Amino acid sequence: MHVATTRRKKGNGDDSELARGFSVVVEEMRGHFKVFGEQLSLQGDRLARVEDKVTRLDEKVTRLDERMDRVEHRLGLVEVAVLGVGRELKRKVDRDEVEAIVEGVLARKASR
Repeated sequence: MHVATTRRKKGNGDDSELARGFSVVVEEMRGHFKVFGEQLSLQGDRLARVEDKVTRLDEKVTRLDERMDRVEHRLGLVEVAVLGVGRELKRKVDRDEVEAIVEGVLARKASR
């Protein structure tokens, strides 16, 4: 019986050592979790700032896209106008050439 009592005492000593060791590990883990939580919170704040910047940039790109659509529309109108003016100039040159030919023919007839 004496052996059993001794074993219990050793067991109690082992249990308390184990409990102390467990407590140390738990406290160490708490410390790590606290640091991890703080760093995670900082990363969340940074992510929120990045998301805000991305949102603002997206809005700017949308506005630039709309402006570019208007510029392309106006450029199309200018292109149509330039082509029209080019056709008019070509017709005018053709008329001027015809008038010069007619004047030349008339002048030759008059000189005969």
